[in-house]
Amino acid sequence: MKRVLITMFVIVISLCMIDITIFVYASLSQYFLITLFSFISLIIVYIYALSNRLNINISKTTVILFLWTLYILLNTFLILNGEHYRTYLMISYLCLFLLFCTSIELKILTRNGLMYILLSLGIVQSISCILQSIEFISSPSKYFSITGLLENPNVTAMYIAAVLPFGVFHILPKNKKWGILSIYILLIGIVLLECRTAYIGVLITGIIYFIQNDKIKKRLSSISLKYRIIFSVLTLTAILLAGNFLYYHKKNSADGRIFIWKLSAQMIASKPLNGYGYGTFERNYNLYQADYFESGKGSDVEKVNANHVFMAYNEYIEQCVDGGIICLAFYLFLMGYSIWCAVKQKDWEAVSVTAVFAFMGCSNFIVQAIPVWLVFLIYIASISVREKALSVKRSLSRFFAICMIFICIGLFLNQSKLLKTQFNLKQALALSKVNKHKQALQLLEQYAGDAETSEAFLRNYGKALMFNGKIPKAMAVLEKASCYTSSTNVYYSLANCYIQSKQYEKAETALNIVANMIPLNLKSRYQLMQLYSNSNQHQKAIEKAKEIININPKVTTKEGLFYKDAAKKFLDREN
Repeated sequence: MKRVLITMFVIVISLCMIDITIFVYASLSQYFLITLFSFISLIIVYIYALSNRLNINISKTTVILFLWTLYILLNTFLILNGEHYRTYLMISYLCLFLLFCTSIELKILTRNGLMYILLSLGIVQSISCILQSIEFISSPSKYFSITGLLENPNVTAMYIAAVLPFGVFHILPKNKKWGILSIYILLIGIVLLECRTAYIGVLITGIIYFIQNDKIKKRLSSISLKYRIIFSVLTLTAILLAGNFLYYHKKNSADGRIFIWKLSAQMIASKPLNGYGYGTFERNYNLYQADYFESGKGSDVEKVNANHVFMAYNEYIEQCVDGGIICLAFYLFLMGYSIWCAVKQKDWEAVSVTAVFAFMGCSNFIVQAIPVWLVFLIYIASISVREKALSVKRSLSRFFAICMIFICIGLFLNQSKLLKTQFNLKQALALSKVNKHKQALQLLEQYAGDAETSEAFLRNYGKALMFNGKIPKAMAVLEKASCYTSSTNVYYSLANCYIQSKQYEKAETALNIVANMIPLNLKSRYQLMQLYSNSNQHQKAIEKAKEIININPKVTTKEGLFYKDAAKKFLDREN
């Protein structure tokens, strides 16, 4: 049992550390690895526990996570139309927590054993960053030269910051040589990745290490009050200067995030209780941003920094936008209670990790970063095992375990179906690339009923219908896709369908959503110019052409130059 679980864990987490491209999005490989592993592993462990008449304890942390997950489930399927994949991921996180709790309690797995594996992978990620910095190996991303083995450098950096406390609090005291070496390698990786969120994580780890270290406390107590005050002032000044440097180092990025938080706060005020639907932040935020700029409220600086947004870059805000203040309350309670339990148990390593997550969540996404959140689940499970279990009858805890086994069986079958659907989506896209549009559509039609809320499937299925001339059905599919995403590709495809159906007002609305969503976007304005020109709305076409010429995008591209040139030629013809 132990060897099987450890082997499965090593394989799964190792594969989560690289971007596998068998799906349309690389992140889907992490998603399916974790969901399938969590469901099948919990089934195995609970069957083992029940067959050996072992008790399954339920802690307060278990209750918090269970109620939070239950609320998300109800919010998605009963209260609002949420995104299914994100909800399934949250259920898998609950199952992983239960798996770690039971396995640690039964001594099948240990926190240190799991963390040695995760620390080793963190070191591998840092070494890959070092090799990318000297151009020995290439980055998997076309946008960033240093990302580690993952495409997103933020996820790599946050993961390294999450495993750093294990090196500081566990490895360093036991083996100073290897502890210092591992910490240095991890820190080099974080510096190279230039992720400000990870810097915050490193700072929190350092502060907690100094607070709890007896040798440091003794040395500080031997220093006079005067010098302690000077040291504190200098330390605070250094932190403020570092924060100021990090802000101006990526000023546009920082201003962009501040703008996102500003609009997100307005969204929360509009729907404070239940939110907009779990996992739908990307869709609802961008539509809100489009309305904001359409109303004429946006400043010139905000227009320059605005773009299509995928996340809130603040876990607390995103939880509140998606699930309302109820969801936020669960998340805050989980964070606060985990830190309190770790402090109570004097587990400074766990205090550091939970505090790192609490603070990193203020400036980035955490829950969606699967390898990162996995570290948090391991630590809160180890804390939970040392909690006093709730006084629940043995028969009730066994009933809970049996129910979870049947739920996991159903979810495992569901995820297997979704995996097959997403795999065939990738195959259909490969057929489309070689102009086999009919075969691609036939393949997609076989799995259309199994895609659920996948915007990637719906978007590409709609485009396949367009290529095959099935415009009315394509419109219906793309309109369904627009319920789960604000992707510009969806609105461009919808506009195309509306134009072919001679529904020009709807086409204008779709293109205006993109134009208002991204104030410096030229493609939407170019298509609007063409739409107005072809529908004899010459004055509107002229205004849109002038707008294209006057816009100065942040990055000059061949595509942008083409749109500007086309607008100039149009105005020359009209004059």
